[in-house]
Amino acid sequence: MKKMLFAGCFAAALSLAAADFEIVIPEKPFPVEKYAASELKSGIEKTTGKSGSIVNRKSEDAALRFLLGRASGLDISPLKGNCFILRTNGNEVRIAGPDGPQEIDSQKLILYGTLYGVYEYLGRQYGVRYLWPGESGTYFPQGRELEAGTYDLTWTPPLAHASFRKFPSDWKLKVMRGKGPQPRAAGKQPGHAFGWWRDEFFAEHPDWFAARDPEGKNRYRTYSAMCVSNPEFHDKIIELWRETPDLAVNCRENDGYGNCACSRCRSWDGEDRRWPSSYYQSAHNAGERYGKFYRAVFDKARAINPHATLNAYAYMNFVYAPRLTKLHPDIIIGFVDDLPFPRSGHHQALVNEEIDAWIASGASLVWRPNFTWAGYALPLNYARQCAEEFKRMYCSGRLRGIDFDGPNLSWATLGFNYYTIARLTDDPGLDVDTIEKEYASAFGAGAEDILEYLHYWEKYTMDNAEKINDVYESESERRCFFYGFYDASLAHRLISLDAYGPAEAILLRAASKTADDPEASARVAFLLAGLRHSKLCVESCAVFADPQKNSEARLQMLQRVREFRKTLPQGAADIPYFTRKGRLEDHAWKFSTIDINSSIPLPEMWSADIVINRDELREETGDRQISTWQFVDDQIFGGSWNYCRYRCTAFVPEKWRNSRVILHLGAVDESCEVKVNGVLVGNFTYDAVNNPGSWEQPQEFDVSREIRFGEDNSFEVLVYNEIRKGGLWRPSFLIFKPAFAEPVKSWNFEKDAQGWHPGSFEYLPGRLRIQAAPGLTPAKTGLRYDFTPGNHRFEIGACVKTDKFPSRLSLAVREVDAQGETIGYRTLELNPNPDNTDKSFRKESSVVQVRKEAVEIQLYIIPDPKIESGSGSAEITDIYIGPLVD
Repeated sequence: MKKMLFAGCFAAALSLAAADFEIVIPEKPFPVEKYAASELKSGIEKTTGKSGSIVNRKSEDAALRFLLGRASGLDISPLKGNCFILRTNGNEVRIAGPDGPQEIDSQKLILYGTLYGVYEYLGRQYGVRYLWPGESGTYFPQGRELEAGTYDLTWTPPLAHASFRKFPSDWKLKVMRGKGPQPRAAGKQPGHAFGWWRDEFFAEHPDWFAARDPEGKNRYRTYSAMCVSNPEFHDKIIELWRETPDLAVNCRENDGYGNCACSRCRSWDGEDRRWPSSYYQSAHNAGERYGKFYRAVFDKARAINPHATLNAYAYMNFVYAPRLTKLHPDIIIGFVDDLPFPRSGHHQALVNEEIDAWIASGASLVWRPNFTWAGYALPLNYARQCAEEFKRMYCSGRLRGIDFDGPNLSWATLGFNYYTIARLTDDPGLDVDTIEKEYASAFGAGAEDILEYLHYWEKYTMDNAEKINDVYESESERRCFFYGFYDASLAHRLISLDAYGPAEAILLRAASKTADDPEASARVAFLLAGLRHSKLCVESCAVFADPQKNSEARLQMLQRVREFRKTLPQGAADIPYFTRKGRLEDHAWKFSTIDINSSIPLPEMWSADIVINRDELREETGDRQISTWQFVDDQIFGGSWNYCRYRCTAFVPEKWRNSRVILHLGAVDESCEVKVNGVLVGNFTYDAVNNPGSWEQPQEFDVSREIRFGEDNSFEVLVYNEIRKGGLWRPSFLIFKPAFAEPVKSWNFEKDAQGWHPGSFEYLPGRLRIQAAPGLTPAKTGLRYDFTPGNHRFEIGACVKTDKFPSRLSLAVREVDAQGETIGYRTLELNPNPDNTDKSFRKESSVVQVRKEAVEIQLYIIPDPKIESGSGSAEITDIYIGPLVD
């Protein structure tokens, strides 16, 4: 986080004779007091045309004097947090509040009382507004009189804390004035609380983790929810919290559904009411269960500390409030309502019902949504609907704060929504009509046109809210709605191109009226650039979604977008977010990575067999058809599964016979085995530690040897998934590339002069520590090859000797890119030597497809941490790696 810099000399910057007003700060000012003085001086000078000075001692003849911070003489000892006193007396204005002595950084736990007072004064007395970050977004009304005004105000922020996580720090300070930062909760992770517990506790306490079955015999072994009805789990939370009992108890469940299926957890459940959309429909209502969990842990904490608080989430299938369990105002619920804005009346009514129910339960709320990630480059105006929800929570007296993830920083199209929410955190009594007029006033002679522009998009947005909700649910591959990460696939369905013409005409009128006002004209140009960019994005989405458009049309469209973006004002659209790998345009505009002239798209619908245990699979395929463009869970609505076997056929033309053929699976969540025409061509093993993002990345396999040209080919992908929302969920292709110019030489992994580097391992409860391994030792023992391994297939075999004979060993193959990052990881099970006399394991050979970006392969030995405990060592005594070539 960059600290904010402020200019100005803090002795008299001008001679007193030349200054129209003076600002007095302490001789040894805190950074906050310095910065407040600089902001006050700048704001008054720009609005009045007068000049000011910043001094350490007040003069006798100043026409208007400001005394800030500790120089004010005000008694601020009763104030707590970012409060302030603003008081005038004749030609003197005193502003002070609690200030921290640290450098200014809005992410640190410091106080800004005096600075908040300065911003409030500039807004009230001189009409200064901060519409969006940057110079063009800051409005200093011209021609104001240099006057003190009349004030006797002690101000306390309406909320304990207020934050949009991605807002620039300086802008956030100007517009979102919570009493302080969000209080930190106890534990290693301040957000989702239990992600680290699996490595620490699973081996000894598997019953603390979510069960797959009523008896609790089968527990989730990877990242998932907890068994929240287990009293021993509650006790462990309290035991860890007692190390920092002044912090809140953290009961924020992990980032996923509350999916424990044990009989005790299910007995805690109440009525199974569910919100619409597969996002909520695919998992039962666990709200009552989690309410009981929060209350049980809270009561134990209160027995130790009568002032204890507890932080928790209302999220996914536990977004629902408990109807039977009574909570407490110091149980603070982060309410994550992920039905997207704009909402149909029905959707909003459902959200309102849950807000009211949480309040009725006795809990307090923090509004913690993800919906501001959505909207792409579209000019959606849902500010009034959003404000009504804020006021519903605030007027209950139970809203502690807001904590918005995001947002999508497209200020020229979505910015009024953010401005509205920010203003309400400062003054919840404002109505949206007042905020609109305040916003529009910054556009000078074009103010009325800007009001019309805001109303135009509000009417369009709300008139089409039900349609927009339906498009998310029925056409988005992640359904309704996974935070708008895939809106670039749908933009042409969310807003009609016909809607842009009238909106542009309104802004052009405003541009004409403000032609003689450079600042207002720049603001109109900012909105106009955002609107035209939005229209271009919608056009592009339509082109890329149209299967009839050829590669030339797509390339031309992409070039138009790129050229236009070179002209965009800074902040008009969140281009870094739009082009982020795997999301939005990078995902939706697939032409950017896949050339349709050298590929064949595989069908969307594949035959599928979905089971819990692998041995339930039969050779014959069932009648079920399933999309490979969305998760399994969103298509089976609540059914449990661990394995999904996908099968399809595709014809490969004869013309590609002399090409290499790459099977490109759009995304695999989590692990898979792949066969082509019945032959195993490779596998991929999900590694949550070394490669946690692989679930949303494509996986590629060289299938050149297995493809039959001029005929149908069969494809089979067996996906294994332990956490909900898995499967093949992005489009897949066959990609054709030129054949290798020369065959690759065969080679072996060789010993160095000292022999093999032994791979040591240590069994620990729930985790594994690798102490040394080939490719990881200081000597960097690696594979000896005369080519880069990327995009090749290899046969790998190994023999490993141990000093302690565990139940199972595996050979791990890790692929590393040029930056040293893990991009592929899989494990090959080693079989015990039949006579067991030499404590050795062997793997005759396995086929491994190395990802195209790999520049190095690393091998090491791992035991099965689910079974063993203790310590031991393993030494690779022989290994063979040879490339497979045509």
